[in-house]
This record gives sequence, structure tokens and C-alpha cells, in this order.
Amino acid sequence: MRKPMASILPQTKSAAVNPLKSSQPLGAAFAFLGVDGAIPLFHGSQGCTSFALVLLVRHFKEAVPLQTTAMDELATILGGAGHLEEAILNLKSRTKPKLIGVCTTALVETRGEDFAGDIATIQRKHAEELAGTEIMLASTPDFDGALEEGWAKAVTAMIEGMTRPGERARHSKKIAVLPGWNLTVADIEHLREVVVGFGLQPVILPDVSGSLQGSVPDRWIPTTLGGTSVEDIRELGAVAHCIAIGEQMRSSAEALQRLTGVPYMLFHSLTGLKAADRLVSFLSVISGAASPAKLRHQRGQLQDALLDGHFHFGGKKIAIAAEPDHLYQLASFFVDMGAEIAAAVTTTGTSKIVENIPAQSVQVGDLGDLEALAAGTDLLVTHSHGRQAAERLGIPLMRVGFPIFDRLGSQHKLTILYQGTRDLIFEIANVFQANQPAPRPETLNPFRNRECQMTSPRRLSLVTDEVHPLPPDRKAGALRVAIATQDLIELNAHFGSARCFAVYEVTPAEWNFVEAVEFDDVSDESGTHRPEGDDRITRKVSALKGCHLLFCLAIGGPSAAKLVAAKIHPIKAPQPQPITDVLSRTQKMLREAPPPWLRKVLADAGVRRKKPFFQDEN
Repeated sequence: MRKPMASILPQTKSAAVNPLKSSQPLGAAFAFLGVDGAIPLFHGSQGCTSFALVLLVRHFKEAVPLQTTAMDELATILGGAGHLEEAILNLKSRTKPKLIGVCTTALVETRGEDFAGDIATIQRKHAEELAGTEIMLASTPDFDGALEEGWAKAVTAMIEGMTRPGERARHSKKIAVLPGWNLTVADIEHLREVVVGFGLQPVILPDVSGSLQGSVPDRWIPTTLGGTSVEDIRELGAVAHCIAIGEQMRSSAEALQRLTGVPYMLFHSLTGLKAADRLVSFLSVISGAASPAKLRHQRGQLQDALLDGHFHFGGKKIAIAAEPDHLYQLASFFVDMGAEIAAAVTTTGTSKIVENIPAQSVQVGDLGDLEALAAGTDLLVTHSHGRQAAERLGIPLMRVGFPIFDRLGSQHKLTILYQGTRDLIFEIANVFQANQPAPRPETLNPFRNRECQMTSPRRLSLVTDEVHPLPPDRKAGALRVAIATQDLIELNAHFGSARCFAVYEVTPAEWNFVEAVEFDDVSDESGTHRPEGDDRITRKVSALKGCHLLFCLAIGGPSAAKLVAAKIHPIKAPQPQPITDVLSRTQKMLREAPPPWLRKVLADAGVRRKKPFFQDEN
């Protein structure tokens, strides 16, 4: 967990210009939809229910069983207990649900009715008729909170209302998983596979991957099909551990611990190498099993993706609007990749996670606030309602969260753990590549003023079969960078075929040219040496010892391994570019927010203090 760093700016407008948030009752209904045989019931007008239903259907492209008590003018004045009773009895007789999840709306909340008392009276009065159906209440007024709070209240209500209280014998291989609303169907499916890979049996609540995964049943079913079973919710006290994902799920995990004594571990995010490592380490500890080979392979793929993709992220300015936990997940990912959060907007400032979002400030507001703050950024990140703002600003839009109605398959996008983080890197790096700005005249000759940029003496050393001269001593606190070049102007060479490496020392305040190391015998770009040649790669690595980073257009696996063994971190650039651009981006990362891989390099170089790898977020 990062130290608190963001100042929270409260909402000042009296009206939303372009709403960012979805309502609490919609979030509660979303959670109830993750239970098998359930029907969410909006206690309010037909209009409230219709609006939520349209959003859910447009997002998931599925039939959604959402019902309403259909409050009219008379019931609004005199009280809605009668409408609630009639709706519950109608649903029971016609659809026979296993769970009815009652979500209150502002229309009935403003009257201050005793909803819990009304439901208890209905259950006593119709005990025989309602046998076999659980009725859960989530108090979710529209005028307070947003989707995230509604989701959490529904999950907590199900645990408090259905789970059998008291400590009991526990199944050592069974664990509870409480995902936040921002995990997609694909995320939950992948999370289940990972947990099962450690020999554990997960009970996921809510499990929208079972009910909203996109299957086509052979008959019409009036309730949800798939999801967490009611019996599994009742037996949550028998699990050995609980994993809560997102600050929003802390209250639910605490309710389970209070009722049954089941301990929990909270993970604020599962996106990113470090976050994924924390979960994998925890699963390994509680299961007593080593990480599966498949996961280790996926971790290696993510490391390669970080190497390939981080150069596209360095120095990029990102504008994000999302619910608090989702905002933290996305902002942390971008900052770890070397980008800067230039604008952060969220729905509420009450969540404890908001102050830990890695941005200077977080504005509580709407998409109008995001548009005002996002001018000059490189990427807009929010749901589909941000598409007009992105068009007006002339910047690309990455669609995340809810609702996404103008793209297919959003619920099947993987965003967590090693595989999901890798996919995010590729998706966003491709967006950056597709929206690169045109070259500017001042960049066509980037070394016009290099005399004033290079303040250190310049020395050229020619490396042949003889032992090469030792490089000059490194300036204290500087990072030594080598750049593969054919002309000392651009980064434009593969590692094996490069005849020259320009070596610089870079600090947050300046960079200085150190030397140019030239080679008279190199590989061609296919990696083939001349037949009489010996190991020229080892000689190159030896000549570059003392450098910390090496930039090139391409490098083979064996060569990269030799560089890493010599404590030189290779970085593949996507295309030729001026050396000054490479140095400027490196300098910007040093000044602002070095990504994890660079922090490790800086620590090894003695430039920055190394931080502990595993930090508890609970």
C-alpha cells in the first residue's frame, strides 16, 4: 500500500453535467445477480427500475431478471409496504426464486419507512408460502453513494442475513473470495482457475461469472442461471480463509469474521506484477503448495511484456474517471508503468482508498470535471459515457468499468493477475502507438544544440580483439545509460548489429555524454556472425560493464541474459528515435515516478534505497 498522497477535492457543483456514477440500488442489484436463482427487486417506481435495467442489458447484452414494486403516487404518500408485499408474493408464486434481493430507492427512503420491519412482517405472515426463498434487504438510496457502495451493502446483507453464525469446524482447503464489482466475468473465471490450481476450493460471492457469462439456455428461466448457491452462502463459516478484493469489500469480510471468526486478507488490487505476486504468495502459504508451472510461465510472459511495453508508457499523461477501487486499480497500474496521472475523478470521497490513489489530487465529480481536467493528456480512461469528451478533446478513449454499451465483450476482458496485466499492457501500448503525434520540425535535427547539452569531456574508445580501455568513473548518484546507434544521433540499431554505443550519465537534473564505444566486428540483424568470428556478444557485454540501462531496437534472449547477469537492464524500443528523446524520458522517469523495474535498477546502482518487496495491505 502506498503512503497517502492524494488530496481529495469535494464536489462543488449542484448538478451533474455528464454523470459518472451509477446508483446504489443498481450496484446492489448487480451483486444479487451473482447468486443462483435470484431476482433483484427495486422498491420504488417503474422508472427507477427501467433505467437500471436498460444499463445492465446494454452492458451485458443479456436478459436481466430485474423487477419492481411499481410504487405509484398514492403508495408514495401513504407508504409502500403493501406494494412490497404484493411484489414478493407475486415473484414467489410465478418464478419460485431462491433469493429475492430488495434494493431500496430514494423514492421510498425519503419517507423513512421501516423496510426491515415490513419484510419481517411479510415473512411471518406468509411463512408457508415463502418457504424456500430467502429475502435480503439492502438499504441503497440513490441520493447517497454510488454503484460500489450498493454492491458492498448487498454482499454484507447476504452474509449477515444468510450465513450461519458461530465458529465451527473448517474445511482447510476451502476459502471464500469476495470480489469487488470492478472485476469482470473473465477476471472472476481466471481467479477461480488460479485458486483451484493451488488445490483450494473457492466460494466466490457474488459470482457473476456464473450468471452473466453469456451462455444461451435451452429454455427461458425467470431468475438468474448460475452464480453462488444459497447453500454455499449459508456455509461460509466453514471456510478456512477469506480473500477480499478492494476496499469496498472490507465491511463484508469484517461481517463474516464477526459472525464466524473466519480470518480475512484484503487485497486492494490484483493488477500489476507486485499485486499478483502478493496473491500468489498468499495462496501458496495457505495451501502449502508451490506456485503451478502455468502461473510461473504467465509471470515470465508479464515480465517480457513489461520490458516490451513500458517504453510506450513512460512520461504519458493519463486522465481517469472511475469508482474509488477501480480508480486505484487503474491509477496504480499506470504509475507502475511510468505514466503520470494528470487527472483523477471519482464518485465519492468517503472510501479510505481514495487518499492512496497515486495522484496529486482526486476530484469528486462527474465526466464534465474529467473533461475540464483532461486537456493535454495522452489517454482518457472511463466508461462509454466519456466518448463525447474524448472526441472533443481529440484524445483516445480506453473504455473501462460500467456501463460499456458501444463495444462488445467488455465483460470478457481480463484485467487481473499476470495474464490480465500483460493483456492490459499490450492493449494500451497499441493505443499509444496508433495515436503517435506527427514529427515536429525541432525534432528533425535533435543534436543541433548538443554542445550545450554535453558538458562532460567526450572520449571515443575503439574496441577490437584487444582488451578495451576501462570506462571513466561514474558520477555519484548518476544512472549510466548505453544506447545502440549507428550515427550517434538516433537510437537505431539492434544490439548484435550495433557498431557503436553512446554512453551517457543521467540524473534528474541533467545528462552528460561519457563516451562512444565502437566495435569493428558485429552481427548482421539476423543475429549471424561472420564464420571466422568468435563470441562477440560477450566482448560487447564486457565493454559495457558499469552501465545500468541499455536501449536498443531488438535483442536476442541469450544476449539479454548475458546483459542481465552483468547487471545491465536491456530495454527494447519500438522504433528508431532521437537519442535526446530517450534521455529525456529516462530523466522524466527519474524525476517523477520510476516504475518498479527502474526502482530496482536504481537501488542496485546505489541511486535509491531499496524498498521491501512484500507489504501487507490489510
